[in-house]
Amino acid sequence: MFDIPNAHLLKNKPGDPWPLRFDSYSFGARCYHVMRCSIVFDRKQHSLHLDGPSGAPYAPDWKDDWTGG
Repeated sequence: MFDIPNAHLLKNKPGDPWPLRFDSYSFGARCYHVMRCSIVFDRKQHSLHLDGPSGAPYAPDWKDDWTGG
């Protein structure tokens, strides 16, 4: 085993803002009233409207159930 002086300084400090770390998460995204929509999260595409218009929301009260933490 190696004994490296000040090895504790090599780790990220608890107050460092980057990189963001999450124990768990929930993700949802929608595109409305746009010609094209690209939503990329975690290097994955999450949009169904890449090649055409997204259209109108499915219901007039589409924002009523939004949550955020």
